[in-house]
Amino acid sequence: MNCRNCNLSLEEYATFCLNCGEKLLFRRLTIKAILLRVSGLIAGVDNKVYKTFIDLFKRPEVVIVSYIEGFRKQYVNVISYVGLTLTLIGLQFFILKSYFPELLTFENMQPSGTHGVEQINKILNKVFDYYGFLTVISIPIYAVISKLLFSDFKKYNLAEHIIINAYTLAQTFITFFIFTLICIPFKINYQTISLLSIPFTAIYSYWFFKRLFPEFNAFNVILRVVAFLILATIAVFMLGLFIAFCYGTYMGFTGQMQLPTKVI
Repeated sequence: MNCRNCNLSLEEYATFCLNCGEKLLFRRLTIKAILLRVSGLIAGVDNKVYKTFIDLFKRPEVVIVSYIEGFRKQYVNVISYVGLTLTLIGLQFFILKSYFPELLTFENMQPSGTHGVEQINKILNKVFDYYGFLTVISIPIYAVISKLLFSDFKKYNLAEHIIINAYTLAQTFITFFIFTLICIPFKINYQTISLLSIPFTAIYSYWFFKRLFPEFNAFNVILRVVAFLILATIAVFMLGLFIAFCYGTYMGFTGQMQLPTKVI
């Protein structure tokens, strides 16, 4: 008897291939077998996602250290966790744009009817389309900032700070997604939701870095986290402003958007 996968010659009653590990017992597929397999995979993924989400709140240092030291079976891989975040971001804006577009408009927070507000809304809608991309490219920026601010103890290198910030950012956005779904029935504007999430981001960032760097006292960590949030906000704002400027310039040159000729 030969293995169907690698063609290795095997004993007649072998149950798996000693070379490639392929199972040799042939059983026809049934609907029951497929459902059991799918349900097992889903249950395993759900359990890992739930455990990762909870432990990133309860003991984030364990999740980070486990990944860095190579023990990566009990938690969702950082790339998969960021991928889940990007999926939820896309779903979030799909829901808002499809069913609650008024919650994404700038005019809810500014006087309506002006030409400038209409153009800002058009640019914002395009920024929302690439929100996931902006999230991904912001991770290395955050990593550089946190590496500089917590450089006293050479505990983590830059690559490890990327892992730290990827998990932190993903956890923040997943929580923000849940918070957004809760706020939607109350017709709360997306910009307002974003402002309401700032205290949570600050508190969680403090908790996360305090657990990762217990060598620092609470006041020291607070100062560094405040500096981190300020620098990160400025960096991402400048990046977003640059992308919005490039897009606005492109729209202007192509005639898809007409800029106002005078300021009212």
